Amino acid sequence: GILTMLNTQFVVHLKPGRNKERLPKVMDFKGQMIYLSESSAVLFLGSPCVDKLEEFTYSGIYLSDIPIHSALRDVVLTGEQAKAQDGLKKRMAKLKSALELAHEALEEEK
Repeated sequence: GILTMLNTQFVVHLKPGRNKERLPKVMDFKGQMIYLSESSAVLFLGSPCVDKLEEFTYSGIYLSDIPIHSALRDVVLTGEQAKAQDGLKKRMAKLKSALELAHEALEEEK
């Protein structure tokens, strides 16, 4: 079974167990299976499947728990940066329209 698919990407779906404090919600992990010949065991090596920083904190995982070399950090941080930039663009658009309205009001008073 699994030994024939060692180079395949696996998604492990974890459900909360009896101790719900340790794993507050259902989580998915994406990774690979590694065969350890010394102990005749199969090891799953993976990372959580998350896109947003809120998903990390909701799951009890912090960005510092993810290895520095993992692309997952970059994906999450890029998403957060894009979200922040969108928020700033919306604020700037509102300020611009408020300034335009104020400018028009000043022009009418002249």
